[in-house]
Amino acid sequence: MISTILGYSEKRATWTAGTHLSDPALVKILGRREVTSGVDVDRVSVLGFPPVWRGTNVISNTVAKLPLYVYRNQADGGKERARTHPAYRLLRHRANDTLTALQLKRTLTAHAILEGNGYAWIERTGGGEPVGLWPLRPHQTTVVGEDGRLQYVTQVNGEHWRLQPNQVLHVRGLSHDGFVGYSLLEIAAEALGLGIAAQQLTGAFFGNGAHTDGMLMYPGKLSAEARENLRRNWDKMHTGTDKSFRIAVFEEGLKYQPLTVAAKDAQLIESRGFDAKQIANLLNLPPHLVGDDSRTSYASLEQEMRSLLEHSFDPWLTTWEDECRTKLLTEPEQQTDSHSIEFMREAMLRADSRTTIETLVTEVNNGLATANEARQKLNLPGIGELGDRFRKPENIGWLDAEEEGPDEVPDMPPEPPEDPPADEPADDTPDDETPAEGARARLLRSTIGRAVRRCCVHARRASKDHRRFGDWAEHWWGDHAGSVAEMVGEVAEVCGVEPGGIVEQIRRQLGLCWDALCRDSTPRSLEADCERACGRLAELVPEEITRIIYGE
Repeated sequence: MISTILGYSEKRATWTAGTHLSDPALVKILGRREVTSGVDVDRVSVLGFPPVWRGTNVISNTVAKLPLYVYRNQADGGKERARTHPAYRLLRHRANDTLTALQLKRTLTAHAILEGNGYAWIERTGGGEPVGLWPLRPHQTTVVGEDGRLQYVTQVNGEHWRLQPNQVLHVRGLSHDGFVGYSLLEIAAEALGLGIAAQQLTGAFFGNGAHTDGMLMYPGKLSAEARENLRRNWDKMHTGTDKSFRIAVFEEGLKYQPLTVAAKDAQLIESRGFDAKQIANLLNLPPHLVGDDSRTSYASLEQEMRSLLEHSFDPWLTTWEDECRTKLLTEPEQQTDSHSIEFMREAMLRADSRTTIETLVTEVNNGLATANEARQKLNLPGIGELGDRFRKPENIGWLDAEEEGPDEVPDMPPEPPEDPPADEPADDTPDDETPAEGARARLLRSTIGRAVRRCCVHARRASKDHRRFGDWAEHWWGDHAGSVAEMVGEVAEVCGVEPGGIVEQIRRQLGLCWDALCRDSTPRSLEADCERACGRLAELVPEEITRIIYGE
């Protein structure tokens, strides 16, 4: 990684960057800002405080374990995973040759929680495609502005290197200017120091045998050396929890006067609980997630997880999504909104197995998901083409059933109208047709029209995205052949004609139209051209095929 950065970045020999306030070298020289409690507040001491360690782990691990996907946005509002996108592997599987995507997300989120900023260098190819994400040390990385431009300076092997904004993935916490996040170690140093001091005091309390102080009284006079020897021997025999409750033996009138204070009276237990609540407030977590289980607010795990997602985790997830979209998608992808990067939040809201099954059954039966999509959520294989069809309740229909997709196939073909009396021929029956033949022709023409209109519905949807239309036109018949054959088949049998010829004519004539649109239409005119073409197809194709079938 280091050699790659050095080869990729521009070295500025005469340029000097400022040093981060939490840089260990600077802290060692100047010392950390003194807090009232008198303890050092740095990343090591803070993480040694159990509520901070637990809270930081809860947030960073939750963010890290949620899948982060790159999606390709579809014209109809749906999304599909863009598995071939350069950023997909980096965010879902491996951030670089050394770290997994989970490890990178956990590391940068922890940096952002404690120090306000998580940085990762974006390794790119010569063409600008991202191929690796490498975490940078937050205390050695600084955001600077020069000539109105935002830039990053990081320290590598004692040297400072300048990185452009598109080379750094920057996860920020709360900020006063939007560029650099506040460091929790600095902003909340007093609160953190108080908790660490209470922890140290508790350790000293029990380390001294739960005695805060005591006096050894001797009736005579002791020399300085004798006093020191007496104190040293007493501490050796009675200091430490493993030496508590030993029996003391006194000689020559020596007495011990203890000054004992119970742990409860010293409010150590209460202060530790209060410290956990304070840390929970700082990290925006409910107290029980940092070790204070005195009270919970929700009756069910699902309610609790929804509240946590909304108030505690979603801000971090949104921060990641916005930064990844800005830094890992190309300008055209952002301008056209063709791609998006989102966490799968549903993974955090998984309920018990019974509730999950009931929810999926409801979604499938109400047409919100297909059977194959529901099985995919349960890590089960699909059930073939039938599993890709949407269901709907029998007592619910569509406002415009004529223009819906191929799922809306009538259970039974409509009955042909009764033949009019021989002495009252229908108005549209040609002179050389019998009344029965005219009725069958009208029935066949109507059925072909419905099949054509339904294919045209999908053509109109695909034409909204010119990049998608070519692929749709190449594979459209594979999606519609079965439904067209089913729709035409029984009606053709009733009319006494061969259905295969009708289906082939529909395929040929509509296919010629889609090919012409791909060849002659521009991206800007495609949608309007398709609309006009579909109108003509619905009018002309049924007449043409009926004429071919019955002849003129």
